[in-house]
Amino acid sequence: MVRRLDLQKTLESVLGSRNVYFQPPESVKLSYPCIIYEEQRGRTFRADNKLYNYRKAYSVIFIDKNLDSVIPDKIRQLPLCDTGQPYKADNLNHWAFTI
Repeated sequence: MVRRLDLQKTLESVLGSRNVYFQPPESVKLSYPCIIYEEQRGRTFRADNKLYNYRKAYSVIFIDKNLDSVIPDKIRQLPLCDTGQPYKADNLNHWAFTI
């Protein structure tokens, strides 16, 4: 649990606000720009048919009206961050990452 809270603080620092949501229900009204993240399938490492190491992974989506936001570049610089395909939905720009 501590690692998720560390990620929460890091994302809040990158965004510069507290508009960072972990698996928000549909009833939550989002304030933009914001970051939504959720746990996803992690990576399992095995040796001799035994669990050697497991790394949690999180799907991170940055949402903003501004197409020229610098926040995606800041997120890309986080350790173990992979960039996904950006897309537009509901007149908002979305950038997808996996951390």
